[in-house]
Amino acid sequence: MIVYSAMALATNILLTAQPTLPMNIEMTDVQKSQTADAIRNFGLNCPNVLSMQAEGVDARGIVFRIKCAIPSTELSWDVRYIDAGANARSKFEPW
Repeated sequence: MIVYSAMALATNILLTAQPTLPMNIEMTDVQKSQTADAIRNFGLNCPNVLSMQAEGVDARGIVFRIKCAIPSTELSWDVRYIDAGANARSKFEPW
């Protein structure tokens, strides 16, 4: 299962509190790089991660919106990350 410290913290907040959604997730440059690598390894295009937001919980798990972009351009798009929990496969998919 792919879990990063920023996503794990957001998951904990979503499950224990009632935050206002969407909730911006602070990420270090290393976390952004690792997340972009994971998205690419999953077969989706993500040269750079710009930001991440926790969107809430749906029937499949906890949903995160990740904004990907091409450096030095204004092109960007969103990728969805579903944290399905310990007993299921988490995944990235196009938003």
